[in-house]
Amino acid sequence: MFKIIPLISIVMILITCSSNQDTVERIMENGVEVVINHLEPYKTEDLASTLTLEQEMVIDTEKDKIAETGLVDMETFAVDDEENIYIIRRTSNENFVYKFDNKGRYVKSFVRRGQGPGEIEWGGSVRYVGDNKLKIKDPGRTKYSVYTTEGEFLEEELLKTHISILKEFSNGKLFVFWQDNSPNMDKHINHLGVADFGLENIQEIYTYSFPNVMVVEKVYAPGNFWIEGASESQIYIGDGKLGYEIMVFDLEGNLVRKIRKDHDPVELTEEYKSNFFERRKNSPVLDKYELRKHFPPFQYLFTDEEGRIFVMTYEKGQSANEWVSDIFTVEGVFVGRIPIKSRIESRQIAIEAKHNRLYSICEKESGYKELVVYSMKLGRRDLD
Repeated sequence: MFKIIPLISIVMILITCSSNQDTVERIMENGVEVVINHLEPYKTEDLASTLTLEQEMVIDTEKDKIAETGLVDMETFAVDDEENIYIIRRTSNENFVYKFDNKGRYVKSFVRRGQGPGEIEWGGSVRYVGDNKLKIKDPGRTKYSVYTTEGEFLEEELLKTHISILKEFSNGKLFVFWQDNSPNMDKHINHLGVADFGLENIQEIYTYSFPNVMVVEKVYAPGNFWIEGASESQIYIGDGKLGYEIMVFDLEGNLVRKIRKDHDPVELTEEYKSNFFERRKNSPVLDKYELRKHFPPFQYLFTDEEGRIFVMTYEKGQSANEWVSDIFTVEGVFVGRIPIKSRIESRQIAIEAKHNRLYSICEKESGYKELVVYSMKLGRRDLD
């Protein structure tokens, strides 16, 4: 047990530049409202607030005290109702899940490596589902291992297929994902949908395909990346091939709104180009890849408990591991921007906003991972 000294310093401040517009532009397309946002945030009295992130603490795998617990890498994480943090490793010869309290102090580890009840061989995800329960998923298995937040194994929840549950809503509905292939195997097809509890009555709400590099003659990269996320009342899907547009669905799977925004495309960096080909240098199909000039319009989406929508772009912040996120109200109105530390160059992103805190796994330039925790503070913005 040890204590991480909080880092009380304001490290990120909402960019408060605003346009002179005071009326939000909305249009109707095929019976669906489209909120039109521009490069600058809207400036209206009811939206005159600022958001500041103040760094509270860091759980850093480069520190000896953290390494001594066995946590030497981070894949994803979860936060429970008491703000305890559960971090899962992708690979381990012992335990996969590491629990820290709300001050960042190590508590315990659990979920053994193996093939027995409650054991996993690879760590994919850990989710807090309420009622002091966690669900741990091995990406190669069609089941969840259910544990208490104290590390007690309860049961295995078998899945009918390789469908992944992205979010469980309080009304029993599920937001789900699955993947299959086109009949001639030239495309991988991702599906998003809603389902009832137990994965009954699955309803597809959107699909996105990308080419199978082993079959097609040429693949353009990066692809028109898609993003997805959900609040307690809405589901959000962005498809980069449509431009900067976020589709908003209700929990029954009905399209209720689109959020559209102007954006300045970000050119691929030399670092990205170098890393892209370095990671594939031994691939027998390397010559099939052709790089685009620009990144997709976005790379990640998450919401906070107030219903605000955060869309992470490819625009860099001041440090190497900061990316600028656009912030929208629950109605889809663009109100500001903020840089957030996250993983470098589009590797898997893990961010959560909960209990007026923001949590983000960040890959340091040294290659070590850290979980950075911020307090989220609201203030008023001068409209003059």
